[in-house]
Amino acid sequence: MNALALANAVLEGEDPKEFLRRSSQHITQGLKPFINAYFEAMLWSTNLSPFGQCPMCGEEKVLDRWDEACDPVCSDCSDREPNHEPPADSNYDFSDISDELRRESIDDCQKFCRENAVDLSAVDEIEGWNAMEMAGHDFWLTRAGHGVGFNDRDDWPDDVRERLDDAARRYGDVYIYVGDDGKIHV
Repeated sequence: MNALALANAVLEGEDPKEFLRRSSQHITQGLKPFINAYFEAMLWSTNLSPFGQCPMCGEEKVLDRWDEACDPVCSDCSDREPNHEPPADSNYDFSDISDELRRESIDDCQKFCRENAVDLSAVDEIEGWNAMEMAGHDFWLTRAGHGVGFNDRDDWPDDVRERLDDAARRYGDVYIYVGDDGKIHV
């Protein structure tokens, strides 16, 4: 919680318990949209090779190489690297996220929301989005170092935007990959 926001609310005549209750309620109601938007941003902003049956060897593998016709194949069947990987959401969805990554991500989202409850309750809507959805989206983009996120949202007050950006960066980058089981791991 941001002590300055609490102090300002009290100076403006708001009951401190009511301020804390209101901030906490906003976060509790917004946690599910925050988490869903976090995973959505993870999948559309990250490029991952597809997983499936290799057309050359028939094995289920990450298809991270190209054959002579530039079709995806596994690394056992070719050493030709593709010149791009598709966005993860072209081949994967929430069900493809490993239990470990899901658990760690949800824990990070819950902790981020708890630690920044007052700042996250500063705005209700951003560009037609629920502010908690946008915050989940921005938490992923900021911590993943995409160069966008909290720092480019004019809807948040400047001081709030800076604190949320700094807080997200402290969580560090997350590198995801497709494992041999076809699930997305960290």
